[in-house]
Amino acid sequence: RPKEYIKGPDVMSKSTRTQERYRKAFSNQSKLDSFLYSGGSGSGNIIDLTSSPDASDLDNDSRSSVSSSEPVSTIPQRRKASRSPEVDSDPSDPPTTDTEQSLSAHSAHSADPTSPMHSASPTSDHYPSNPQSPLTSSHRSSTHESDKNMLLDHETDPAVEKEVEIEITHGVMMENDIEDLEDELDENVGKLPSDIRPWDELRDQLKNDLKMKKNRLSLSEVNKMMILVNFANLRLKGESRMQASEIVAKAWHNNEGKWFARRIRDLARHYQVFEQLPKEHRGGSRVNRSWLHREEVRSKISEYLRNLPTGKVTPRILCHHINTILFPELGIKPKSPISIRTARRWLINLGWTYTVVKKGVYMDGHERADVVQYRHETFLPLMKKYEERMACYELDDGKNLKKIPPKLESNEKELIPLFHDESAFHHNDHVTSLWLKTGQQPLRKKGRGRLIHVSEFINPETGRLTYTDENGKIIKDARKIIYPGSNGDPWWDTDQLLNQMETAIEVFELQFPGKQALFVFDNSSAHGSLPPDALKAFEMNKTDGGKQRRQKNTFIPTSNPNPALRGKFQSMVNDAGQPKGLENVLKERGFNVSGVRAKCKPVCPIESQGCCMARILSHEDDFRNQVSQLETLIKSRNHEIIFLPKFHCELNPIEMYWGWVKYRYREEDKVKFDDAKQAAVKWLDACPTETICRFINRSFRYMDAYRKGLTGKAAEWAVKRHKQHRTISQRAMMSVDAVLNT
Repeated sequence: RPKEYIKGPDVMSKSTRTQERYRKAFSNQSKLDSFLYSGGSGSGNIIDLTSSPDASDLDNDSRSSVSSSEPVSTIPQRRKASRSPEVDSDPSDPPTTDTEQSLSAHSAHSADPTSPMHSASPTSDHYPSNPQSPLTSSHRSSTHESDKNMLLDHETDPAVEKEVEIEITHGVMMENDIEDLEDELDENVGKLPSDIRPWDELRDQLKNDLKMKKNRLSLSEVNKMMILVNFANLRLKGESRMQASEIVAKAWHNNEGKWFARRIRDLARHYQVFEQLPKEHRGGSRVNRSWLHREEVRSKISEYLRNLPTGKVTPRILCHHINTILFPELGIKPKSPISIRTARRWLINLGWTYTVVKKGVYMDGHERADVVQYRHETFLPLMKKYEERMACYELDDGKNLKKIPPKLESNEKELIPLFHDESAFHHNDHVTSLWLKTGQQPLRKKGRGRLIHVSEFINPETGRLTYTDENGKIIKDARKIIYPGSNGDPWWDTDQLLNQMETAIEVFELQFPGKQALFVFDNSSAHGSLPPDALKAFEMNKTDGGKQRRQKNTFIPTSNPNPALRGKFQSMVNDAGQPKGLENVLKERGFNVSGVRAKCKPVCPIESQGCCMARILSHEDDFRNQVSQLETLIKSRNHEIIFLPKFHCELNPIEMYWGWVKYRYREEDKVKFDDAKQAAVKWLDACPTETICRFINRSFRYMDAYRKGLTGKAAEWAVKRHKQHRTISQRAMMSVDAVLNT
């Protein structure tokens, strides 16, 4: 057995066992020339030397003597044009030599399908040999040289002589012939040559696809496109297909990459014809074995996930539900239960993503029926009315904001919006993202530290609500900072808010004399706090007396079902001086509450209106439409107040102000709590007025988007798209309509 094998198509250089295996594999194969080169004229026909009169005159003895001598290669010969029979049988040809007889005899011998030479291998036409003694390279070279001389002596046509010389010199198909064959296939497969675009256009198309579709392409598709771009660049620089593919293959492959080069040429040919990557067929039936492809399984899982509370969906919960409830219910018996990893993939397939929760547009309750009703029927119309009396701030030269005064009537005052909110700063608040070397970990305290509570107002005129002198020095500030906690200040409550409001109104009237304030608050319970004697149905007992507080007297509202009782005074204390209960108050208003319970436990259903006595009484206008202490104070000072819809933090620009301040506060080194106090005040005062004005414009753009019917992501996109004014442009609305209508 040889210690080293010669690479290439020569089977006869292999071991005896390998030769025998190839001989058996090709024992029933026919000659290739009987299919491709039989008869006719043109380039590609083989000259059959056995058909010439000279070859036919050879006697059997001469034929056998030549055959028994050293092996001679039969070399296929191509000619450019067909030769007439007279050329082959020209009587003026010189007498047939022994060498020619030997060549003819060998041709006849190799044409015999029963010959051992015929069944040796597909390449035995070039290198026939005795299977028991393989030919060496030098033996083949000398054989080719002698055959070349013999054939050139025999042929007389110069074109044929040149063609034969090319074939004999190489012995096998040259790289140029392979390239010519591939070019011929390119021209005859798929598009016509005139329809195939040049490589410079295809390269630009590939680069554009890589740029525009980079987030949707798989890694395999990106690699194929990069290979095609490199191949196109080499082709445009003058490299041939073979050379370009081999250069790219060497760059992408560890070894020479001959097979990889052929695959690159196939890929380039496919892209030239179809101008797209080949369809990926990997995966097979593996992707069809998922239970999620069954409609009943998919619908049941989707329904289960929708019914879970927001934030409670996890792969572990889904995995347990499928294995213990869903599959037994549907009669599915898998070979093994699904894993948590499979459940995670199914969640991604169904559109769920593992998301870092950030403070932004609240979608939980953002489009709730009662919230939407208040937003469209109360808040937005009132704000539209107030905006007519406000100054606008728009970009003048694309960079700076310019104030545009409002057009007021003779009896109107300019209205300045004041947005209010509270926020907390912790001593140990730090940035969550850091640049670290491998193995580094910052040491931080476990707790968040002491609390800094800030209650602030902002406006588009001065930024923060302050009263300053001519030099800009702050004389009085409406901001209130406390440090609650153990051994600290009391926690923030309504009384402290009312005290701050007294100060804020005083500062506003000093800073903006002759103008009116519009105080904008969020819809928190503290801002809607009622007076101590306010009417509260759920704080009343069923009967008179007992441990219930005394509530203020009232008038029966005009919406009462009994017209005779409308507008009638009603005392909330009985003749004995005790507070009246639910049953007595409702009977005085004409309600029949026999058999109705006093209160629901633990709470009343949201959609219910007459489930209990407390629920019925709480829906009366005098109980429902009570003015808060905050609103009473502001109205008494001849200023306006409005409450934001619930879950609409994007409508309050001070939320963006908090984000600006806290981002910089977390980057400060705060060793002691005094350092944290100073850092908080430093950055609360540092926010520029123009930045605050831009925050306010952003909130007004959200309001305009909601007026035009946009919600959720569509409103967020429109606000981000248009940044110059307080309203959404018509162009942005047309873009949204185009997306929604496609």
